[in-house]
Amino acid sequence: MTKRIFLVIWPTPEVLAEIQTIQDTLRKKNLPIIWTEIDKIHLTLNFLGKMPHTDINEVKRMVQEATCDLPAFTLKFPFLETLYKKHDDSLIYLSIGGEIEALENLQKILAQTIVEVAAQPKRYMPHITIGRVKRLDPEATKQTLNTISDLDLTPDIPEMKIDKFSLYESILHGDKATYQKIRDFVLK
Repeated sequence: MTKRIFLVIWPTPEVLAEIQTIQDTLRKKNLPIIWTEIDKIHLTLNFLGKMPHTDINEVKRMVQEATCDLPAFTLKFPFLETLYKKHDDSLIYLSIGGEIEALENLQKILAQTIVEVAAQPKRYMPHITIGRVKRLDPEATKQTLNTISDLDLTPDIPEMKIDKFSLYESILHGDKATYQKIRDFVLK
């Protein structure tokens, strides 16, 4: 039996409340956007993909060993951004700021630790997806993204101390997914 596994940072309730406010503001514009459910909003560190259940304990051990001495850090979410994708859903997301070097170091250490069990992308682009533009023709998609950019929304999201990250399973139910925590990893 295999499980879809990923390493993730979950936003605090205060951060999620502000993200909800942004989503509500944009919902009023009646744009063709599929909003990320508030309980699924997260910052992905590494996606491990499908993994045999027997390998998960080894991943937990490897990740704990590789990260047990890493310090906690603080992140900020300074901008609402959009990303056009020609052949996939275009994104509406929050950019990441603050101690970004610490975040990138954590992700890099994790990627190097798990590369033997899960291929990792060459480039890491930290972000928090809050919505996706429904697939439209390219011009309509670009117009929707431009409308969002023209609103010049500046998020008023509190900074967030990152003192842990988690290993989760993504369980697919048709085109929906639920997330189940496997383990937390604490930073110093």
